[in-house]
Amino acid sequence: MVVESYRTEYGNVLADSLTPGQLSSSNLFDVSGQVAVVTGGGTGIGLITALGLAENGAKVYITGRRADVVNAAAEKYSPKKGTGSIVPVVGDMSSKEGVDALRAVLVKNEKYVNVLINNHAIQVIGLKFHETDGTAEGISAAVDAVESFEKWTEMYRINCASYFFTTMALLPLLAKAEVGGKKQPGSVINVSSISGLCNDSQGGQFNYNASKAAVNHLSSMMAAEFAERELGVRVNTICPGHFPSGINTTNLDESPETKYQFARKEMEIPFGRPGVAPEYVRLVLSIATNTYQTGTLIPIDGGYMTKH
Repeated sequence: MVVESYRTEYGNVLADSLTPGQLSSSNLFDVSGQVAVVTGGGTGIGLITALGLAENGAKVYITGRRADVVNAAAEKYSPKKGTGSIVPVVGDMSSKEGVDALRAVLVKNEKYVNVLINNHAIQVIGLKFHETDGTAEGISAAVDAVESFEKWTEMYRINCASYFFTTMALLPLLAKAEVGGKKQPGSVINVSSISGLCNDSQGGQFNYNASKAAVNHLSSMMAAEFAERELGVRVNTICPGHFPSGINTTNLDESPETKYQFARKEMEIPFGRPGVAPEYVRLVLSIATNTYQTGTLIPIDGGYMTKH
């Protein structure tokens, strides 16, 4: 009975079970009419993500601490045609008050949330190796001079703990997700970083890299626990490499040759360039719509991790 029900709802892997157009890209990656939330969605990768979802028909709530930034982003980038839209919500997701404010807006206006993308983050390099003499004494002295426990815990609070609290606050809405009147698993996408995968500190980013590694494991635990309890909520992780954004920018001249050499040698990207918006959004749409995917961790980095 279970097998027959499965076949009725999903078909099977045989070609003769498919309906015409079922494998077209417009069907495979369709988010039209879905409700999405992108934290830190007013700038950088977050804004790219929101725009990609909205242009494909989703209603996207973006959050940010600065009202002028999120309001301007929604005004400028909301699609002028189609069903998609961008809705600004002012709130600091690194605080319970900010999370509660977002939840209140969503509960008031939506029956469910299809996609939550935890994207907000900060990057503060705590120890710059190149500014020390490289000796044990020099490194220790540099930490004594500039580091504090508070700075380290701030990184975890914003980059990791806030993902946990935001996801748990919206879990009931994600568990109610549906598409076209049919139940469909809610999707959580946590934006981590290749910095959370590297064995080296990338020049002294111990606190940032450790916070991103924590995000990776947090995501795995949530994916496992939600699946075990049959909550109908998927959790996956994107680990971007170098995509120019509010956190991650590169000041280069306009020479393509110089940019290529810098990317290959200084940034150690085998592909010789940073990533671009369409490449990132393709991955987001794929994870958001693949209802058989959970617990995965996907680098998108131009080959960076092949060297690290």
